[in-house]
Amino acid sequence: MSAPARPEPLAPSKLGTKEYWDSLYTTEIANNSANPSDIGTVWFDDSDAEAKILDFLASHFPPSILPRSETSFLDLGCGNGSLLFALRDDKQHSDDEKEDDDDDDEQQQQQDKVETQRRGPWTGPLLGVDYSPHSVALARQIASSRNLPHDETISFREWDVLAGPLSTVLAGAQSHGWDVVLDKGTFDAVSLSAETDADGRRPCEGYRDRVLRIVRPGGYFIVTSCNWTEPELRAWFEGAGGEDGGGGGDGFVLDGRVEYQTFSFGGVKGQTITTLCFRKEVRT
Repeated sequence: MSAPARPEPLAPSKLGTKEYWDSLYTTEIANNSANPSDIGTVWFDDSDAEAKILDFLASHFPPSILPRSETSFLDLGCGNGSLLFALRDDKQHSDDEKEDDDDDDEQQQQQDKVETQRRGPWTGPLLGVDYSPHSVALARQIASSRNLPHDETISFREWDVLAGPLSTVLAGAQSHGWDVVLDKGTFDAVSLSAETDADGRRPCEGYRDRVLRIVRPGGYFIVTSCNWTEPELRAWFEGAGGEDGGGGGDGFVLDGRVEYQTFSFGGVKGQTITTLCFRKEVRT
């Protein structure tokens, strides 16, 4: 079965330019220097996206699949690093939030026990990359204020997902790829770039093949977007790679989705953002 046709690229915008992000993060560095509690913009915070993604990781993946002490995460377009900090800070929800009258419900207690075993900090390698050096500087500045500058398992580097050397992110224990690659709004920004390659393709048209190269076989790619619907994201990412010589014929298949609050308009039901989880399949 052939993959669905890809959507038409979006109209270019200033949000697709490096100059825009350099300027934004320069301002946010100054703001954070003056007030360390001001960490800058947390994308999709109005939809509680980071908490929803952490809940999805806890409920969708048992420790046998993604152990919290070992799983590696690569965050593409990390911005201020907030998603990686959230992973490091993850914890079981307070028992105070549970109802007191369920003590005699043994089945519920067992479910709570399993959930308690699942939640906790993700302490494996966490790497955030961004093509804006000012983004990386902001994330490192925030890490320093959180007393994390000497934690070698969480780091930030300047790297362009579309053009940077793969050796920057594929090295050591991650030489064959990362367990989980995250994208919270980066594909949105890439989709707004007006640049074209030698074949006249927009950057968004080569994005999947680049991401395929950095996810380990059997690993996961979790992408969050406000510009693309679920069917559109599936059209962009499902199927085999290799259009630019990358991916080796491997492909992404849909593995799950994050549920957000929905709304109805004109009889149509929808949500303001979409988060999908794809698994990388190795195809011989």
